[in-house]
Amino acid sequence: MKTRIPQLIPLIIATTLVLMSAFNVLMSNLAEMREGVSYGIHFSVEYGALALLIVWLSIILKRNIWIYVFLLALIASFFPLVSFHSLNLSVSFGSIKFDMIALPLTISHILVNMHAFSRPKATKVEVEESTKERVDYFVKRFENKTDDELLRMDESDLVPEAIEARKNILNDRAL
Repeated sequence: MKTRIPQLIPLIIATTLVLMSAFNVLMSNLAEMREGVSYGIHFSVEYGALALLIVWLSIILKRNIWIYVFLLALIASFFPLVSFHSLNLSVSFGSIKFDMIALPLTISHILVNMHAFSRPKATKVEVEESTKERVDYFVKRFENKTDDELLRMDESDLVPEAIEARKNILNDRAL
């Protein structure tokens, strides 16, 4: 779990912002209770809270999909529908709003979870198995060729697996 804490920092910050927004509304309502005034949480913060709830549930269920769900929630926060706070700190370009809080959260989330966005490297065993499968494919393609056709094949026109398959067939035929 210790290794996952840095991955969770942007999510913890976003959750803290939502909780602070809810707490501020609650405190405002308590302060204005005598005068009959009540405040509500903005709908975009409610949607942000719902998105964060889904992310936290996926973490509890031990799913790594939370990284992608949280990224989608962060991207959605660039539009007016989803927000993680009730402050208005943004720069707008048309319908896209660059939230000065969500933008650094998005960048930091991508940076600390970079491993999830990169393609996994194939292990040596997987590469060897893949190569063997490709050689077997070319053996099946070349097995019906005559000895003369195999000997006349230009190796510069063949991929390495085809060259190996050709050599294997010629060795099996003792040529």
